[in-house]
Amino acid sequence: MHSLVLLLVVASIAAGRQSQSPSIGDLVEKFRPGGVKIEAIVSVDPSTNAKTKSPAVATGQLEKTGGRYLAFIYSKLKCPSESGCLMLRVVQDPEGKALALDQSISGTFLWMQDFKTNGFQIIDLNGDGVDEIVTITSEGASLGAELNIFAVREGSLVSILGKLNGYAVDGYKFEFQQDSGKYAIVVYGKDGNQSQTLRWNGREFRGAW
Repeated sequence: MHSLVLLLVVASIAAGRQSQSPSIGDLVEKFRPGGVKIEAIVSVDPSTNAKTKSPAVATGQLEKTGGRYLAFIYSKLKCPSESGCLMLRVVQDPEGKALALDQSISGTFLWMQDFKTNGFQIIDLNGDGVDEIVTITSEGASLGAELNIFAVREGSLVSILGKLNGYAVDGYKFEFQQDSGKYAIVVYGKDGNQSQTLRWNGREFRGAW
């Protein structure tokens, strides 16, 4: 009788372990390409100069009904040019019928602002209950950074940032200001003056041009 009880307990524990969902770290390892490095989110304490790092990995809301996606930034270790080695990978339904989507991002590193990396964020910018993906990347601090905003729609990554005459939205400081569930993105130039404000127009984020 005691042996039967013990077997039932062991079987129950084993079944519980099998039913546990994989961690985000496990999913990243499953879906990361070979020969790449996962980029880092860095935070610096200005008083001590101490740094903390965490992987540039996040999950987002794919649809209002509850679907999720996994997103992370990686860089190719072997790349013909320095710029263009950064990649955004989004995996829809990573614990089910997974679909991996890749997007090349210009620049060589994720942007930092106010002593913290803000170059990779998952935010519901337009208040529709679905998360968007923000990347801000640069090739050098003195050159400023390039903003991009992506949405996951019908199995594809789609840019939802309007660009004047096709040119990238560049700046040196980026503020995300929330009002009534939606965000406006204020972009500042090198001199600290506001250069433009991007607002949701029902289709994309766009400046007043």
